[in-house]
Amino acid sequence: CDDPWFRPVDIKLGPDGAMYVADFYNRIIGHYEVPLDHPGRDRERGRIWRIVYKGADAKNGRLDTLVSTNKNRFDLSKASVAKLIEEMRSPNIRRRMWATDEVVDRVGAPAIKPIAKMMTNKKTDAHQRVQGLWALHRLGAMTDKILTAAANDPDRMVRVHAMHVLAEMQYWNNAHVALAQRGLFDSDGYVQRAATDAVARHEMKENVAPLLKLRASESPQDTALVYITRMALRNQLRSDATFDAVAAGNLSDVDQRAIADVCIGLQTKGSGAFLASYIERANESRDKMEVYLKHIARYAPDEAMDKLAALAQKKFADDLDFQLALFKSVQEGLQQRGSTLRPSLQEWGTALAQALMVSVDTKNLDWHNNSIKGGDAANPWILQKRDSGDGNKDSTFISSLAPGGESLTGILR
Repeated sequence: CDDPWFRPVDIKLGPDGAMYVADFYNRIIGHYEVPLDHPGRDRERGRIWRIVYKGADAKNGRLDTLVSTNKNRFDLSKASVAKLIEEMRSPNIRRRMWATDEVVDRVGAPAIKPIAKMMTNKKTDAHQRVQGLWALHRLGAMTDKILTAAANDPDRMVRVHAMHVLAEMQYWNNAHVALAQRGLFDSDGYVQRAATDAVARHEMKENVAPLLKLRASESPQDTALVYITRMALRNQLRSDATFDAVAAGNLSDVDQRAIADVCIGLQTKGSGAFLASYIERANESRDKMEVYLKHIARYAPDEAMDKLAALAQKKFADDLDFQLALFKSVQEGLQQRGSTLRPSLQEWGTALAQALMVSVDTKNLDWHNNSIKGGDAANPWILQKRDSGDGNKDSTFISSLAPGGESLTGILR
């Protein structure tokens, strides 16, 4: 818009196919520009823009259902079930949603049979089947037969919504479990994500094995699927009984790594104990080792603590700096737990401190000046005799005040 007061703040699609733009319409853009009582602030005017399509096909063909005329006004408040079902195929999502709301909120139970019939009609389109799924779910009339057909629908969008409906269902029977687990390995990534979200909301031991299989096969580039799979796996393992049963099973190295990966999201003794055992035999990145040790220190049983020192000293005997980082992680975990260092950890810390002291190159221990970026590189530091506040005369101080006064700056290390 060439009007400098144009301030669009919201946009909606209307049932007539037009776009409606709410225009705040104000000379002032941000509240920080002028005081709130500034006379330049307009408190009276605003605009609503209606944007319509005026192409050659505006009144025929594909777009005819989007155009309202005075002779054919859009009003579903008294429409029949048949009319509402037909409206569910509209290319305008607002009209589809309003038709579904009318079916559920106004018609109610009498609409169940016609919608169920529509779901099996080969002439319905994908939009109708999606809206029909949600209408039946909201009316408490969903059947396993209809949901199974939707989960196997040739249209990706219908399968996605079948998984979304599964996610919203509070209780699952065996058929629901099977549908969701099959959806984990759908050929379409969006269906996989929706199925994984459904599984994430229903915690049961039976979901762990398929989630581990999915985790091992999914592409690292699909970060959304990786994220939700990790979340789903974590949710299944929140039950101590499930975690113990899974941990006691015959897990592959890949599965052990996947479980270790989500253990840091579990505030349980079982997760700490699993990680304590896992890091003994696994080769993980240093970043993960720090995180894992901190989690172990916070949640693992006390007896697992004694292994930490020996493990760190053995695995990283030649890297004192990394041992120090690990030790600090353990300290932080114990502090969060409200515990103190056990004797074995104290011995590790003592040995580490002694080794670090011996490793220091004394040649690098001289005092030196580091200039501050953008400042004079000259060294401002001198030894200066000054009176001190405790009454001593001519005490020796390190000072940067002379001979350059306060003009020179630096960091003395």
